[in-house]
Amino acid sequence: VLVDYLGYGYICVNQEVYHNIHERIALTSVFNTAAVLNYYPNGLADLIYRSQSQVSWAYPENAQPIYPYDATLATAIAEFQLAGYTWDATNEVFTDVPEDKFKFYLPSDASAHPAGGVFLDAQAALATIGITANIINDPNLIANIKKGPVGIYALAWQSSADPDMYQVYHYLSQAESVISNGIVWLYENGDDADLGTIDVVKLDESTVTMNQKEALEYLAELIELATKYMLPEERKPIYEKALEVLAQLSIEIPTYQRKNLFVYDGAIIDQTTLSTSVTPYWGPMAEIWKVSFAEGVTGNQSTTVIVGYED
Repeated sequence: VLVDYLGYGYICVNQEVYHNIHERIALTSVFNTAAVLNYYPNGLADLIYRSQSQVSWAYPENAQPIYPYDATLATAIAEFQLAGYTWDATNEVFTDVPEDKFKFYLPSDASAHPAGGVFLDAQAALATIGITANIINDPNLIANIKKGPVGIYALAWQSSADPDMYQVYHYLSQAESVISNGIVWLYENGDDADLGTIDVVKLDESTVTMNQKEALEYLAELIELATKYMLPEERKPIYEKALEVLAQLSIEIPTYQRKNLFVYDGAIIDQTTLSTSVTPYWGPMAEIWKVSFAEGVTGNQSTTVIVGYED
């Protein structure tokens, strides 16, 4: 039995380390998130494009990436130039990017992490235009991002049935996450137009050019507005716009929505007695007391009848 996991994987590009939005957009364009499907093959994961579990009502229908992967590197080259780096058009390389500028952190070896392939592909692509990207295996990554700014790292969130954007993305949140993802720093420093601006289409359909602080303020306004409504259908368009603004800021790059796998042996248990309404919130073992052995099977013939697998 396959069912979507209530959470999602993501890559954070911390603004406290990468202040210029064009720098973050360039990085977003070289992350081929489809590489995740090599880690989760055969339908065990889906690609997502907003910072929300697609299990949630808040995930926008038919969402598409704001800054798509560009294998030609044309987007990255243009954006890195806007960020202030020097492009040698003759040799087709950047000449002034420090070798220790870009560090990709994982909590495990690249071969053992869903985002490992994404980072390896990006590392190889950036090398062709004269940019060195270092992939770092840090088993204590989760603890270390709480101690000080870590530039680029891949982890996963666990979501709730009712999404809480305030905790993770509102600049006034008291949660540690708005420090480790750089939102607090960006709010305090993002009013510098030299760090880049974005054109935001607001809920009233007007288009406004915003510096990064203004964009965070509008994001916060949307998050607060959504809390005034009880019904998901009322909150959904507000959250959809909030998630769009968040994606425009390239703070968090959603990568994948994986699935949970439940395996049972129908020769041992009577599968008609398993819970039939398997959802991300309700597994086949939710009513384990109702499960019966198959006809002719006695309890001492098997001790394990169902395995829940999460990776």
